[in-house]
Amino acid sequence: MMLIERSFDRFGFADALTAENASVELSTRILRDYAISSVPCAEAPFAFDSERLAVLAYKGAMERVRERFWTTSFLGSGFWGDAKDDIVSANIRMVNNCRALDVVVRRLFLLSLPAEEEIQRIQDQRILLLKCEDLDGLARFDRRFVNLARSIEELSYHGCDVRIVHDAERLHRALPEELNAETRDTEFAIYDDWRFDVFQGELFGAIQSVRCYTPAMARFASYRDRLTRYFESLWRRSRPIDGFLNRLRTTVEYSSCRIDYPVSWLVRYDDALPREDEALKIEELSSVRIELLRLGRWGHVRRFLDVGTCTGRYLVALRDAVVPGGIILGVDNDVDCVRFTQAKLRREAADERRFRVERHDFCLPEAPSSHSFDLITCMLGTILHFQRNGGDRPPYNDAFQRALGKFADLLAPNGLLFFTVWSEQACRDLRLLSIYSQEDKCRLARTAINDDELRERLACVGLRPLVPIPLQDRLVLYRCERDRAIAASRLSSRDVQGEEAHKEIGHAECG
Repeated sequence: MMLIERSFDRFGFADALTAENASVELSTRILRDYAISSVPCAEAPFAFDSERLAVLAYKGAMERVRERFWTTSFLGSGFWGDAKDDIVSANIRMVNNCRALDVVVRRLFLLSLPAEEEIQRIQDQRILLLKCEDLDGLARFDRRFVNLARSIEELSYHGCDVRIVHDAERLHRALPEELNAETRDTEFAIYDDWRFDVFQGELFGAIQSVRCYTPAMARFASYRDRLTRYFESLWRRSRPIDGFLNRLRTTVEYSSCRIDYPVSWLVRYDDALPREDEALKIEELSSVRIELLRLGRWGHVRRFLDVGTCTGRYLVALRDAVVPGGIILGVDNDVDCVRFTQAKLRREAADERRFRVERHDFCLPEAPSSHSFDLITCMLGTILHFQRNGGDRPPYNDAFQRALGKFADLLAPNGLLFFTVWSEQACRDLRLLSIYSQEDKCRLARTAINDDELRERLACVGLRPLVPIPLQDRLVLYRCERDRAIAASRLSSRDVQGEEAHKEIGHAECG
């Protein structure tokens, strides 16, 4: 073993280099002895505690794969979040080699939460960066997501079977304790039957170290077989990543164009808006109250849904329109709004049992409730937060139209839908709410929709508007009822689709 003469060490490297040399000597001796005798002679795995060496060990093993390469990973893994072309290229070469041998490569992304909750968590993370105005963090977040998506798509294109799974049953507990597997920090790779690796560093989004287990180590076969059974159990519970990745991409794009506000906007919105905005809020709410009274609905509403409930203003203001024992449901996609409103209702209506406030993304296919509603509101231009393709023609296919369709589906046969849109003049003059940033005002102004197009869109989903009511020169209030003929057609269409879906499921189960 080479020793470092301390007389030459003017910089304090002697102990570190001596220890490293000793480690290399030991590893070399273990590999040599096993090559000669095929008898396990090591008690510990080979360990590399730097990203550079971990990647070299990983790439070296992949070049020798001939029968099986199974690996687990995380969405935030340092393998995929950073642009490491050498890792992607090495994986693609290995996948192509395996495909030539008729071997399927399996890559399994472990989710810390069920799929929809994981998507929501990632969206929350990005929105938090937006709210904190952390532009560098936002750029890193977007760059890592783009790299992740590109890498997954390339691997899938070349034939790698990429899937996702959430270990809800905590199957990892069956792994040997000696592997020190952390559920959110450990990635595994199984190479044929002659090696498996345990990587650390997911919590930091970087590859920090790897422990490599081989037949040169005692108990290798037992550890490998238990790890294989763990992977197979997860694989049986997994699903292809494509749909999840598309949902995740849509969510990230949504948060990119999401209307946002200064951090203190909730308090300002409730109690400290400029006089002009406050007057508009009052006039809008008064107009809805008057219409409910005029149409004989006040006090007879059984179920009330407020979409984009924000601070819960309409929930409180219209509660007397709802019968005792009825349902008053507010939904919002912003967790801050939900928490603010829940706290507000606890303070102002602690004994009220009709209130429910829930977080819900109205763009999702799932409805916020299985009930239909006698009254639905979406106020102060909130409906225009749903993206709309300007200049579109029927059949419309954008988030705005899907939101209208969901309103129609949730509205009871004799129900009323109220919503407001910003007037064309308000959009031209950028006289929108003062809580919006200038950028968001410009973005909203581009969503200005004229009455003809809006009526056409409403008709497409079976909604019939009454005469719109201008509010000052900034908002237009729409009151809509169901067009029973078109609504019946939509329901019939959904029933047919549902029957077809059940048939498909039945065929799949029979198969």
